[in-house]
Amino acid sequence: MRITILAAGSRGDITPMLALAVGLRQAGHEVTLAAPRNFEALASAHCVPFHPFQVDVEELVRSDLGRSWLGHSSHSPAREVRLVARLVREWAVPMAEESITLAGTADLYISGVMTVDVTAALVRAGGGAHVQALLAPFHPSRSGAVGLRPPFPSRETAWNHLAGSATAWALGLGFGAPGSAARGSLGLRRGFPRGSIPEFGREYRRALRETPTMVGASEWVVPRPDDWPAWVRTTGYWVLPAQESWVPGPHLTDFLAAGDPPVYVGFGSMSTHDPVGTLRTIVDGLRRAGRRGVVSSGGADLASISSMSALDPDIHLVGEVSHEWLFPRVSGVIHHGGAGTTSGALRAGVPSAVVPHIGDQPYWGRRVAELGVGARPVPRHRLTAAAIGSMIDQMDAADVRRRARDLGQQLRAEQGVAQAVSYVERFG
Repeated sequence: MRITILAAGSRGDITPMLALAVGLRQAGHEVTLAAPRNFEALASAHCVPFHPFQVDVEELVRSDLGRSWLGHSSHSPAREVRLVARLVREWAVPMAEESITLAGTADLYISGVMTVDVTAALVRAGGGAHVQALLAPFHPSRSGAVGLRPPFPSRETAWNHLAGSATAWALGLGFGAPGSAARGSLGLRRGFPRGSIPEFGREYRRALRETPTMVGASEWVVPRPDDWPAWVRTTGYWVLPAQESWVPGPHLTDFLAAGDPPVYVGFGSMSTHDPVGTLRTIVDGLRRAGRRGVVSSGGADLASISSMSALDPDIHLVGEVSHEWLFPRVSGVIHHGGAGTTSGALRAGVPSAVVPHIGDQPYWGRRVAELGVGARPVPRHRLTAAAIGSMIDQMDAADVRRRARDLGQQLRAEQGVAQAVSYVERFG
């Protein structure tokens, strides 16, 4: 079967889709990953054919608008939606218009939450099946355990379902423009004038709601509710095979060997207008807790700060590093709550704590705390050195460590990619 996977976002969004591509190729399918050009080398390293979109994700993350969205909107969901809608119009609409050449080139298309509407347009114009691959639970439910922002997280109630429907509406406002552009370029009828808010809400929500869906998360973490549609399946996490060519640098291995296991602190691709203040908060928090730390430079580009030479010798800065390798070697993980980093920390069996910035990150922070495998989340705009110290204290509790270890064993035993491949093959 010819399969094209349309993926968008940062590395944390692309890597699980690449893991799906690897699994599908191993099952004998012809698979192409269509994604921003920044990830061509990553796909090549795993022998996956690649169709590049010309958008530069790294440039986007470090733009003024990107920094405002990623690093400075956690205090206001309304501001977050406004900023993401502007970003999507700037980079995702051109990407959608590039994608129309893919219509009619595959037997089956796999989309993500940012590409589902565009992919639905491609299928409508050129034929083929369509499966949606989500990294978080976006379908409304009465269950608070699968609600991104439920008013009653520990209960089953219609109010939670209503909140989920409101989230779907916000997603349509944020991610609706690319689908509108693709339909226009493909000559498909629009129900509303191009760019109008009603069109964004209607067409995007329809694709999100009606497309057969697999959720790349474990039922131990995202328990499937009874009121989800029958075509929504939770498969387990989608994890790339380890690259034998990847080896840690000697400075990192020496640092790990020089003392007790450190705490990892990293916020992934989340950029900021204040890298100096961010690094100062992290370092002060680790010092307050009396702990060594491995700090990820990430999208905040902490490595660019000239005062790095003044860091405590108990702080080690890293660039790109394998979470699969590093996380089992640390005492705890403080991170931004991206779906991929969350799953990496959970699978490693170590306690974690989430500092949510945007999107589904507050959900993962809440679930970590609800499962008793980490600390209570602290939104980015409330992060202080004292908050970091408190999170470390919570992660150090013996019962938290035990539950994190047990959950990690359960998650590592799952075969998420194999389950996803089986689901996809039902539609071929």
